[in-house]
Amino acid sequence: MLRTNTPTAAVDTHRDLIVDPEVLGNANENAELVPMVDRVEEAFGQRPGAVLADGLNATGPNIAYEQRGGVEFLSPLAASEPKEGNPAVRPDPRQPVSEERIRRALRN
Repeated sequence: MLRTNTPTAAVDTHRDLIVDPEVLGNANENAELVPMVDRVEEAFGQRPGAVLADGLNATGPNIAYEQRGGVEFLSPLAASEPKEGNPAVRPDPRQPVSEERIRRALRN
């Protein structure tokens, strides 16, 4: 069985410090945003003023949680349809990209 490890980190961008490193045992990191913010608050005694996250973290529960806690949540909304030609966007990111999709992908 293939195991996917996903590194994540909370970073204090004012001081350029990693304040909460984590390695997840799965590829689904969006469920880890809330616990990460909670750990930062517990460790430093205050909630972050803002959270910057990639589009995969822009889920309803994450957005609602950050709004309730008074945290500015900065994240692009995930596209409703996968971008054509991007082999990284696939139904199950744990599965390898097919050779056919790699060949069809746009290249710079």
